[in-house]
Amino acid sequence: MYETKQIRDLFEYKKRLELTLSGTNCGTWSHDFENDEIYYDKRAQQLLGISKSPLPMSEWLKLIHPEDKRSVFDTIQSGLDRNERHINVTYRLIVNEEIRHIKVDSYIEYKDGKTKTSYGIIQDITQQKQLEEEMELAKRQVEETNKKLKSYAHIVDKYVITSSTDKNGIITAVSDAFCAISGYSREELVGSSHNVVRHPNTPASFYEELWRAVGSGRAWKGEIRNRRKDGSDYWVYMNIDPVLDERGTIAGYTAVAQDISDKKRIERLSITDPLTQIYNRLKLNSVLQIELQRARRYERPLSVILLDIDYFKNINDTYGHQVGDLVLIHIAGLLDSRTRRSDILGRWGGEEFMIVCPETDSARAMEVAEKLRTEIAHHDFPAVKSKTASFGVAAYEPGETTDDLVARADAALYRAKNSGRNRVEGAAGCSREE
Repeated sequence: MYETKQIRDLFEYKKRLELTLSGTNCGTWSHDFENDEIYYDKRAQQLLGISKSPLPMSEWLKLIHPEDKRSVFDTIQSGLDRNERHINVTYRLIVNEEIRHIKVDSYIEYKDGKTKTSYGIIQDITQQKQLEEEMELAKRQVEETNKKLKSYAHIVDKYVITSSTDKNGIITAVSDAFCAISGYSREELVGSSHNVVRHPNTPASFYEELWRAVGSGRAWKGEIRNRRKDGSDYWVYMNIDPVLDERGTIAGYTAVAQDISDKKRIERLSITDPLTQIYNRLKLNSVLQIELQRARRYERPLSVILLDIDYFKNINDTYGHQVGDLVLIHIAGLLDSRTRRSDILGRWGGEEFMIVCPETDSARAMEVAEKLRTEIAHHDFPAVKSKTASFGVAAYEPGETTDDLVARADAALYRAKNSGRNRVEGAAGCSREE
């Protein structure tokens, strides 16, 4: 009677267990050590891809992945040798050429120091393993990305000119590249404004326009000429972007710049006369085109002054070309220091120079030319001592081209030469002499 009830309870427990596990990836098993066979319920058979139960121990071993057999055997044998009652193993099975990850919970009963029976639950954890592998892969990718970001950050700090400021323009952070190009240390820059590198020749209106743009929340980009700590110049192309807080209010600014000093140097070489270091004919032609278009569009005055050093060939013939070059350099320096800020000076060719005078009528241009003629005539030149120059002046007339305007100035210069030199002649015929 007792055995019948015990068997009935056992079957009832088995049914409940199977019902509980029916909605999971789990099945049950038991090991008959006497016959060395393993019994599996239907769910366990599905997980293992087998169609019969019991299964000989040797058949079960064939299902285990070759790389896992040794570790599975060692884990189970080690637990049995220590008479452990609970042994867990995780391994891979090859089921229909598909790899499944299996977790087995084993419960062991011993009698007289020997294994009597074992039973437990078998669970398919393939999806869990795949998820763990994906998470591990994602973790490694994040770690690798962080390493790259740190590396990139180091590269950016070393090679990219960047700075951050608060809303008042006070520098809060700079890159190593900013320190390198400016010559200032980070300690010298942080807490200061960008005025520390501001070039003295840059007009205030330039920065006023810049601040109007970024102060209204717009980005600004453009070329800026700066000055290093040692007094030398450098050029950057800068992008400045406002930084907004959570309320959309400007909290500061970030600037990223590119060193364009070499580019500007090349540009300058292309428009600079190599001997006198003033503009060359290429630049003068470009300026003439721009200023004539402006004069035509806005009906504003524009004048051109051409000057030629008198008897310059005699200098080369008497003193040599080196002295002749020195005279040209001195003339260029003299003209550059005496012309107005709005005038554009250049070497037209040989011993000829041109001054483009925007917003200047013929009368005012004649005055400028006369002043320059006097300065040259009273200047003490190396070796040759005194030297003079002849001037031709022409003012733009409606409908003229640049060639027309220059031709009239050249004709006036020709008249000054023919009239005794050291003179200023205007295209309209007015003249002045010392």
